[in-house]
Amino acid sequence: MLDPKRVSVIDASAEIPLRVVRPVDNAHRARVASLKALTSDPKTKTGLNAAELILARTAGLPVAGGDESDE
Repeated sequence: MLDPKRVSVIDASAEIPLRVVRPVDNAHRARVASLKALTSDPKTKTGLNAAELILARTAGLPVAGGDESDE
């Protein structure tokens, strides 16, 4: 028998129950910061910037660190 009080989504073989969302309560609940965000190092810059390389080549300017052998 179907139970209208129990609604869920089936993903592959897992049943995921759905619950009523209460925006006010949800806005005030405590959240744990992502461990990945806390431990990840800032991305290192490679020094390459595609937009600057295209602009420099279009303007005929020398490209620092670029390979000019194909022109």
